[in-house]
Amino acid sequence: MAKGETGIKIDCLKEIAKDYAGKLATPIYIGIRKGYLQNEEAVRALNGGEFVVDTPSWHRSKIHRSALNSLIMKTLLEVQFEGWTATPRMPFILSGNAICMATPTYSLLLGMIGCCLGRPVDPEEVRLGFRYTFDDTAEDVETRQRLINDNGKIIPHGKGTDAHRSEFHVNPRLIVWIDRLDWEEYFRYPIGAPTLGRSQDLLKIKQVQKVEVEAIAEAKISGCLLPFGGQLNSAGHWYSWRKPTGKILSAAAGLPRFPAFF
Repeated sequence: MAKGETGIKIDCLKEIAKDYAGKLATPIYIGIRKGYLQNEEAVRALNGGEFVVDTPSWHRSKIHRSALNSLIMKTLLEVQFEGWTATPRMPFILSGNAICMATPTYSLLLGMIGCCLGRPVDPEEVRLGFRYTFDDTAEDVETRQRLINDNGKIIPHGKGTDAHRSEFHVNPRLIVWIDRLDWEEYFRYPIGAPTLGRSQDLLKIKQVQKVEVEAIAEAKISGCLLPFGGQLNSAGHWYSWRKPTGKILSAAAGLPRFPAFF
C-alpha cells in the first residue's frame, strides 16, 4: 500500500494469528465497510477458517453463536481431590484468629499443582478452572509458643504462651480442570504430597481423567472465584519465584484474573 492509504497488513495479521494460535479460542473477526480499505479484496479473501470477514453491523448474538460453535468440544484434564481438612486462608490476614475463604485462591491452586509437578508453576503455563465444596467449618485451638531474640539467643517470651483459633473446612472436595494433558502422569504419580492450606491439610487424588467439555452460552456456577468491580490481579500473576516483581503487596492476592472456566 502507498503512503497515506488505508488498509490491513495481511502478512502481519497472519503472523499474529500464528503466534497466538494456541491462545485464541475463536476465529478472528474482521468487520469492514465497502470502499473503506484500499486492499479490501485481499482482506475479504481471508474469510474462512481462522478468519471471519463481514460487516461491522453483525448482530452480537450471531458472533456469539459462531464463537460457541467453534468451541463445541475441547479435551481437558480433570483431577479430583478430596481430604479431611482444608485451610484456604483469607489473604493478608496474619494476626488474630485465622479465617478461611469460601474457596481456594488462584495462587493456592497454582502452588498445589506445582507441588504435584515438583516445581513452581507460572500462570502462563496453564489455564485452569475449578469447583470447590466442603461439608462444614470448624475451629482448631492451638497453643503458640512465644519466643524473643535476646542478643542472638532465642528464649521464651516473658508473656508466655497464647491460644490461637484457626478456622478450617471439613471434608473438602476439589475438582480442577486444566488444559495441560501432558501433565497427567504428575497427578497419577505426584512428586510432592498435595495440600490445601497447611501442611497437615493433605489431599488424596481420587481420580485423573481426560474429559470432553462443551461451550454453553449461560450457566449457574458455584464453588469458584470470579472477578468483580473491575480488574483484580492474582498473586500468581504478580509474583514468580524466578522473577519477583516487587508488586506483591499491591496484588489482590489469589483472586483470579480469569473466570473459573475458560
